[in-house]
Amino acid sequence: MSLGQQTNPVAPRSTKHGWIPYVAGAVTFVVVLAGFGVIAGDWFLRNIEMRSLVIAIENSESTMSQTQDSVSSAFDAYGGLDNPVTADREALVTELANVAGYAQLSIADAGDQVASVLVMPWHLSILAAQDAYVTHNQAWQNYMERAAADPIEFTEPQAEVNDTFVAVEPALTAAVPQPALFDLVNRVAQIFIDGYPDPADETGGPTQDAGFESGAFASLLGHQIFLPMS
Repeated sequence: MSLGQQTNPVAPRSTKHGWIPYVAGAVTFVVVLAGFGVIAGDWFLRNIEMRSLVIAIENSESTMSQTQDSVSSAFDAYGGLDNPVTADREALVTELANVAGYAQLSIADAGDQVASVLVMPWHLSILAAQDAYVTHNQAWQNYMERAAADPIEFTEPQAEVNDTFVAVEPALTAAVPQPALFDLVNRVAQIFIDGYPDPADETGGPTQDAGFESGAFASLLGHQIFLPMS
């Protein structure tokens, strides 16, 4: 290049909008991070809701189990009598009616606790599980109302109670968040471990819809005594 040749200086690179890619990247990062936060928060909320629902259901099941124990004790006491008379039978009927009347109130209270568990409207599986169990609890209330009016109801199979209980398991199992916190998988499974009758077992446990040996009381009535699943 000769000294006489003129040159055009190189224009400096414009930085007028150089910050845009950095801001866009930061905004994208914040949006993604917020999205993960929302997802994580919703997952945790589902676990919280499910824990509250399971606690309420456990309380309801415990109330039903206590009722069954009281009924079983009454039948056992009567069945253990050597020569029961009419007065003994009347005493048993009165005791069973009282058990049923008290149970109707306590089971209704437990059902209200289940129904009052707050669940977000978009958590459809948890809402379905809640509704399924409320229906089962109501079936028990209906059963106790009938038994309080006439304790011979304890000698009848309770299809409504058993069918609604069977319907609860798939709904409650499907509602458990994944992954689950608070030992929810085990606690949900525990509710149903002893709940189903063995078709081959004619004398199942107190939580099964199977025959209950009640001694002379069953003979007097000409019926088999039934205790439903909780």
